[in-house]
Amino acid sequence: MKYKENGVYLLQYTTKDHKRKAMILRDESGAKITEERRAEAAARDFLERQKQLRDIETREEYLEEKAKLKKLKARLTITLDDAFELAQQKPHSRSASEQVLRVSQRYWIDFVSFLKDNYQLKTLDEVERAHAEAYYTLRTDLHRREQAI
Repeated sequence: MKYKENGVYLLQYTTKDHKRKAMILRDESGAKITEERRAEAAARDFLERQKQLRDIETREEYLEEKAKLKKLKARLTITLDDAFELAQQKPHSRSASEQVLRVSQRYWIDFVSFLKDNYQLKTLDEVERAHAEAYYTLRTDLHRREQAI
């Protein structure tokens, strides 16, 4: 917001840490601006430069966060082969019987083989809903064929 005080135009703005600042608007030679049209142009230029600086800082912060997440992801990457055992290590409200665990593991191994053969996936974070739906479709089609025979 620009305003005039004692014949000189000032610009009041807020910094990125939410502090109010006021400054005297000056032209290229450093002289105080006393005309409204020149004050508007100078205020617009100043605010545009401030916005560009904020955008650069925001972009740098974004890239830093992305790098941190990439490092974290590298530490937390779970391979498809290890996923079943890691899932069993988690606390469960009810423990499954050995027979249920064997059946579940057999289905998991079959699913992992399907993913590796058809999509060349290696880690759990690469698996998407479409992969599971494709596997489910394959299993139901096979089941229907077995019933027809």
